[in-house]
Amino acid sequence: MSQIHYQFLSLEEMIRHSSCIVVASKNVPFISHEDIDITRGIKFSEEEKPPPYKKLTRSFNVLEILKGKKIIKKGPVQVIEAHLDASLKVHTSWHLDGMSRSPSYQAYNSGTDISDLDKAILFMNHYKEFHFAFDFSWESIDRKKEIKKLIRKTKETGIIARLS
Repeated sequence: MSQIHYQFLSLEEMIRHSSCIVVASKNVPFISHEDIDITRGIKFSEEEKPPPYKKLTRSFNVLEILKGKKIIKKGPVQVIEAHLDASLKVHTSWHLDGMSRSPSYQAYNSGTDISDLDKAILFMNHYKEFHFAFDFSWESIDRKKEIKKLIRKTKETGIIARLS
């Protein structure tokens, strides 16, 4: 199977590349999985049928919007994983084609696990669904003041960092 490699981003890069930044609390149930069939319409016997991809969704309640007021509203929101399409492709390639790929994803390292936080600052984008901007795109609410300051700074400078 493949191994994921991460390129870690700074907090400022996270802010620049997130269309929505919110303070949110976790809903119950917090995590749900949806099975995505990867068989491409091919008929398999039960013994040979590849496992479905488990699409991970986390459920939150938006309490405050720090960035993206035109995109998101306060209230419940479902947030899917950052690299769904790429992860689905890796899973499908492994199980149907026998190809092992080691993807490289951009990520953020807040040093906290989202499961350990009652409330968190979420960095998201929206295309069809809300999804985390990158892997591990959350931060402790203890850094809210600093994040608000960086949001103002990026608005003032208008700089969009290029990711390579």
